[in-house]
Amino acid sequence: MSKAWILPRGEQSILFRRAEAPSYRDGAAAVVEVGPIPMPVRAVHRLDIEADRLVYAHHGALTVVRGLSGERAANVVNIQGNPDIHAIFVIDDVAFTGGDAGKGMLGWVDLRAPQKWRPIAVPREACAAGKGIDGFAVHGSRLVAIDDRVLPRFMLLVDVASPREPRLVESLTLMDHGSFERVVSVASTSDTVVLLSHSPSRVGPWTHVAFIDLRTLQQWAELHVRRLEGGRRSAERSYDFHAIALHGDLLFVAAGGDGIGVLRVPPRPHDLAPRSPTEPPHRISWDASIPIEAMRFVPVPRGPVIDVVPVDETRAFAVVEVRAGGIFGRTRLDSVLVSAGG
Repeated sequence: MSKAWILPRGEQSILFRRAEAPSYRDGAAAVVEVGPIPMPVRAVHRLDIEADRLVYAHHGALTVVRGLSGERAANVVNIQGNPDIHAIFVIDDVAFTGGDAGKGMLGWVDLRAPQKWRPIAVPREACAAGKGIDGFAVHGSRLVAIDDRVLPRFMLLVDVASPREPRLVESLTLMDHGSFERVVSVASTSDTVVLLSHSPSRVGPWTHVAFIDLRTLQQWAELHVRRLEGGRRSAERSYDFHAIALHGDLLFVAAGGDGIGVLRVPPRPHDLAPRSPTEPPHRISWDASIPIEAMRFVPVPRGPVIDVVPVDETRAFAVVEVRAGGIFGRTRLDSVLVSAGG
């Protein structure tokens, strides 16, 4: 369970942390605001409050900040090719990075040693123009890097039994839901990875939420909804999903004007089996399709929700876009702690 979070407020990144003592009202640990942190707003980052360390990506480089609670020191690590970094994952003080296709698409930095970024070789077919790594998940000694777009899309499997000697061992094809599908958010726990993606079609855009078992790397359930387009709803109900996050067996969805969506992770079949690299992606039966009615929406009145950060099973931060000065006014970001219990 996370003990601290960095969230946007206007042009600042604000550090929040869990209080040591529970609230006298409901027994839940209170969340307190610590103050501004020197990090660009909404930068991709990994925060380790116990190690007093923050790693974030900006302008094709990693910045490692130490001493968050006192005198701060920062070190910048340049990444080959200056790619946009979409994902960071830290294992045993090794930061793995995923970015745009090219020389800096996949690599790592040892945070204990003199810091230098080192690449991990990626198969040529997974490094086509327009591709990139959009998220990570880890299962045992296997790191899974998620390819974000341009068919075919891949899961790149990296052996991290020795994190300072990572090696790519397999690339598996991801199941697709459309020709121009793009993954926009990845969330994972120790046994599950969930992908949020968008794709166009002849009848309008769609949003997909896919549940993948990390042991077998098989998809076992999915949710499909029409995507809100141009701010207008279609004749059929449409939704504006921006990002996802997992907390235990609950999936939290930043759902635009619908607030925060909360969905319990569906039970997985007992007969899921690992797939070989040459086997085509498994298309699940229609019975495994999740109805949108299974998702509960929590209203957030301050503005459309574009990101969500769970605190526990009953609370989450909603990152909202607040428009000042009417419909044509300037938009600013804010973070609101809301009750998501039900």
